[in-house]
Amino acid sequence: MEVAEDEGDDVPKIPSLFTELPNEIIWFQILPKLPAKSLMRFKCVSKAWFALITRNPSFLSAYRNLHSNRNTSLLLLDLRNIDTKQQHIMSLHINQDGSPSPAGATHLLTVEPQEYSLPNVLCTNGLACFIFIHEHRIRVFNPCTRESITLPSTSNSPTSYQSTSPDVKPWGAEIGYGFGFSPTTDEYMVVQLELCRFLHQEPANFYRVDASINLQVFTLGSAESWRRVEVEHDDLPFDHTFWRIDMKSVCLHGAIHWTHDEEKCVVVYDLGEQRFRVIPFPPEFDGNSHHFWAIVDVGGCLALTYDKETTSTSYLAGLELWILKDYQDQVWVKEVFAVTYSLHSFTTYPYSCLCAIHTGEILIESGALSQAFLHFYDMKNQSFRESSIVVPEWICRKDASIRWDVISCYDETIAPVK
Repeated sequence: MEVAEDEGDDVPKIPSLFTELPNEIIWFQILPKLPAKSLMRFKCVSKAWFALITRNPSFLSAYRNLHSNRNTSLLLLDLRNIDTKQQHIMSLHINQDGSPSPAGATHLLTVEPQEYSLPNVLCTNGLACFIFIHEHRIRVFNPCTRESITLPSTSNSPTSYQSTSPDVKPWGAEIGYGFGFSPTTDEYMVVQLELCRFLHQEPANFYRVDASINLQVFTLGSAESWRRVEVEHDDLPFDHTFWRIDMKSVCLHGAIHWTHDEEKCVVVYDLGEQRFRVIPFPPEFDGNSHHFWAIVDVGGCLALTYDKETTSTSYLAGLELWILKDYQDQVWVKEVFAVTYSLHSFTTYPYSCLCAIHTGEILIESGALSQAFLHFYDMKNQSFRESSIVVPEWICRKDASIRWDVISCYDETIAPVK
């Protein structure tokens, strides 16, 4: 099939043989229905095809809309071999009735063992971001196309452990990350927050703690290096001095969200406006009554989850879930339920909510060393169920110790990572 190319034209021309159908229908209603594997091959047809499939926002949006199947779900799994330290990233299809595909999990990627630790994984809008904290290395991966890119190193912060005054001493630094998508610009961004604390010596040998935030942003596809963003510390809507930046963040509504346990709020960084704001925790939220809590995406809504209580005799884990049903007016809705865990699965405690699948059920985080299970809670019927997962035999050998986790739900996208 010959495709005419005009310089400066974003969409390839269709030969006269096919003029019965308008170009708009062919390119934005027919071609996006093809599987990602076919489209990746078609990129090689011509420069125009390559530009259309990888860079045209209307085409990418059409593909995303056509492949956003609301009757099934895709899960990203993490299976770790404790002996070899390898991390296997798997994809699992959840059928319309909520059962895992009998074909089992599909292997996508193997992450080789690192010197210090395995990466933290953040997902948004179909892409996954692997953050190797100790190695200061970041890799972005598309589970649909299996393309990946390793980002360049960030520039050294000028304020990290540097001071021109003998009365000011460094008092530690921590780094947090976020991975987000801006719908206004159709761009994926990786955000790095470096929080540096300092001790200021006051009269009579008293010390005052101060802190500064160094913010850097990397935009996929349109940048070759990190961009530093100035932070006006006096204008921050929260006290950042003792903010413990959680490695778990959620991107919704074009913004990245972290928790701030000291001030009982959600810290929000708007990717479009490039500024911080906060969302207060619900007034009834008792953050001191738990030990493990997290911020999660539940069916497109921001949510807070933590274990409410436990009993040592009945194998129960109580969970409390606060869902931000109205993002603009900040209306929280509470859901409380008890999870009964199984003795057969060497339970990883605590339980926490991960995400919501297409059935409306909540996927509960839990783990096993030798056998993989999914645990669901139906908020409407207040019922709990579990399903086993078929894992490739070459990963789960009889003599291998496997720890598995569910990373996130994800949508199919052919968005490029470069």
